[in-house]
Amino acid sequence: MLRADVARRLGDEETATSTLTKAAATQLTTEERDSVHDDLVRLAELRGQGAISSRCEAVNQPDR
Repeated sequence: MLRADVARRLGDEETATSTLTKAAATQLTTEERDSVHDDLVRLAELRGQGAISSRCEAVNQPDR
């Protein structure tokens, strides 16, 4: 997340996008999602999604 945030601030969209894509694709358990909730919200913000509730839903996929 930090790498993507810094890359975006420095204008490196390629690194920001690839890093955010990898972060969003990471499968987390329920406990892990709870533990990193704020980071998931920030991930959604960096990816440019809508309201916070929909952001959390987009990155907080249930275990499969």
